[in-house]
Amino acid sequence: MTDKADSLKNALGQNVPLGDGLGLYILDGHTPVACKDALTFGKWFEKAERHVAKTVISDATISTVFLGVDHNFFGGKPLLFEAMIFGGAHNQEMRRCSTWEEAEKMHEAMCEQASTPNVKLRRPPETD
Repeated sequence: MTDKADSLKNALGQNVPLGDGLGLYILDGHTPVACKDALTFGKWFEKAERHVAKTVISDATISTVFLGVDHNFFGGKPLLFEAMIFGGAHNQEMRRCSTWEEAEKMHEAMCEQASTPNVKLRRPPETD
């Protein structure tokens, strides 16, 4: 067991069940799956490839990743993916979504925004 895993185990106890509602997820391929065990989540997160896409356009980098933690704190579909622009006219602009497929589309929209400094991002229509 690694030092990080030992620290987590000591801090939280062996395989602490988190229950529903705490919002930890891992990826099975491109599909988010709820994870109710902190140690399992920590081990997965430490080594997982979570990048959906990364694009450099002029002086901006657009990065889209799987977060692993639900960032929808107000109910509804879990927000598990994040696209963010680093640099350029839209520096620090960020959007979140629920699925890998939505994240790919969101990444493309953020790339379009980064390449046109005076254009605001159009939010994609809600999907059910």
